[in-house]
Amino acid sequence: VSESYREAASSFGSNRWQMFRHVIWPATLPGLFVTLRVAASVSVLTVIGVEFAYAPESRGLGYQIKVAKDQFEPKLAYAGIFIAALLGVITATVIGRIGKALTPWSEEHSGPNAD
Repeated sequence: VSESYREAASSFGSNRWQMFRHVIWPATLPGLFVTLRVAASVSVLTVIGVEFAYAPESRGLGYQIKVAKDQFEPKLAYAGIFIAALLGVITATVIGRIGKALTPWSEEHSGPNAD
């Protein structure tokens, strides 16, 4: 958090709770949502990768992709890959929209390229 923001809050006589609630928390929320978007996309791919390598109950999207690949069914394998990518995009989009709704002051959501 920028030192100037903390100095301004201190000059208005804010206590530790007010500093956290009105300065530190709002300043960290945009970065938190960017991190959540990246982590959610990576976690979807990680789960599918683990299912691909190790599916003890023979279930999951990764397992289905692997079986389709092993049985030379490219349409089914590509369908699974497409669904996996779609899950990642949907997850990142949902978290991004939640972040946009909760942080309208963020520089990430303002300007000519904001949707």
